[in-house]
Amino acid sequence: MGVWVIYPPDFDQPKNIPLYCIARVDHNLHFRSFIQRALELPADGSAGYIVVAPNRRGMPGWGVEWNSAISKDWGGQPMKDYLAAIDDVCSEKYVDRTRLGCVGASYGGYSVYMLAGMHEHRFKTFICS
Repeated sequence: MGVWVIYPPDFDQPKNIPLYCIARVDHNLHFRSFIQRALELPADGSAGYIVVAPNRRGMPGWGVEWNSAISKDWGGQPMKDYLAAIDDVCSEKYVDRTRLGCVGASYGGYSVYMLAGMHEHRFKTFICS
C-alpha cells in the first residue's frame, strides 16, 4: 500500500512528535489532485505534526483488483489499511503514541466514524465532516 508520510520541517528524531492520519478519497489519476495534495500535506506537516496519508484499498490508480477489493466491504479492509499504516509509522521511536489523531471528510468522514468505533485506544482525537 502506498502511504505518504510528511514530517514537520524541523523534524528531529529524538523528539516525541504527535501524528495524525488523513482518511480521504483522492483521485490520484488526475494530475490536478496530485499537485493539490503535494501542496497541502507539507502545510499540514508544518504545524508540527507527522501526517500519515494512506492510499488504502479502493483508491483509484492502483488497478482494478485493488479498487474493487472494497466491494461490499466499505468498513472492513479500508479500515484495516488505515490502522496498518498508523501502526507501522507508530513503531518509530520519535512518534508520540499518546497524541494520535484522525481526520477526514466525505468518505474520509465515514472512515473516521468507523475508526472511532474500532481503533482499540490508538487515537485520542477524531475530526470529521
